[in-house]
Amino acid sequence: MAMSLLPWAEAHISLPLTKLLNYGKSGYTVNLTIGTPPQTVMATMDTGSSDTFLSNYESPWGFFNPNLSTTYKPLTSLDPYVSRYRQGAQNGTYFADTISLGATTEANLTMALIPPPGMGGPPYNLLGLDFDEGEMKAQLAEIAANYTIPDSDLPIYPNFVTTLKNQGSIRKCAYSIYLNMLNAGFGELLFGAIDTARFVDPLKYVNLARSPVTGLNDVMMVPWAGLAMRTEKGTVQLPLPPKSNATFDSGTTISYLPLAAARQIAVEAGAVERNLSGAIHYYLPCDAATNFSLSYTFGDEKTTCASGGPRIEVPASELVLPVSANSGTDVPDLPKFGGFETCELGIMGEETYTPNFGYLLGDTFMRSAYLVYDLEEKKIGIAQAKLNVTETEIVELC
Repeated sequence: MAMSLLPWAEAHISLPLTKLLNYGKSGYTVNLTIGTPPQTVMATMDTGSSDTFLSNYESPWGFFNPNLSTTYKPLTSLDPYVSRYRQGAQNGTYFADTISLGATTEANLTMALIPPPGMGGPPYNLLGLDFDEGEMKAQLAEIAANYTIPDSDLPIYPNFVTTLKNQGSIRKCAYSIYLNMLNAGFGELLFGAIDTARFVDPLKYVNLARSPVTGLNDVMMVPWAGLAMRTEKGTVQLPLPPKSNATFDSGTTISYLPLAAARQIAVEAGAVERNLSGAIHYYLPCDAATNFSLSYTFGDEKTTCASGGPRIEVPASELVLPVSANSGTDVPDLPKFGGFETCELGIMGEETYTPNFGYLLGDTFMRSAYLVYDLEEKKIGIAQAKLNVTETEIVELC
């Protein structure tokens, strides 16, 4: 049952973000405490997933043992949880338990317990931050009914963000993300509030685009109006397909751009293309990190004409990523650039546009942006991030 908040009560939750450097997956993680007595796990934050799931086997991420929690409740009426992160995945199970975030404890959060990777489970824990409607149960039901099932009949449940509001920890189903710069030691995931010290005004909101599948604003996707590259020679506008949309996905390390645009960027940056099993990568000398930037503009025609849509400048220092010794051995004929170290460009070229979720703009874009995900009003606030700022100025959303 939802709790009411006193008008003067503090209603936001801040979680530190840690950049993941190993364990077979990149991205950003938070620490979660589950069950009674508490069991601590590390979970990757994913704006493109709605479910929260935990490993039930020993893992460097930590794992959850339901037999050790007195507040664990199996939810067999929701079973099975079907992991679609790997083909041929085995079923997991749903359960409810307490989750602690600093001084805040939420009761009866619905989550999934997943099998080991050898049985089809992903090798990590995950905190899903998308709409309730994007949960695996809802997706599978829609697919089975060929998208004809009424919204009211979808077997969804209150996920993490909705539970925070229902139990009175935040006033609005909304959160903001500050990843900070590539080599920074800190970032922040802020529920129910924004931090005005960490972005450059103005913060502009863009309404979510309609899903071409459901016709609803039920996908974290916004109209993508323009892309440009700035170099010492000037600014070049890059090609985008008509009516392109983009999804900001913290669970994706790099950014996927139209192939023609990606190739033009690669040429200007002095990068060399390699096709690795159908995935188009680009490699360049690491000293290219100061020579160019990308400029992204968002919003539909009405937004961009009226006041100018939000624009994010992404410097090359956030796009030029070192190639580790391990990953380098997996690249046939890794390009060499004289005496300079080889780096990878944090973009990939996409030959085919996928209307269901548009182009995925991952961490190589998101580090330069301050993003506010408003799940109630179905819009995303976008502003240029101030990097490496330690001051805070919290403003709650209601």
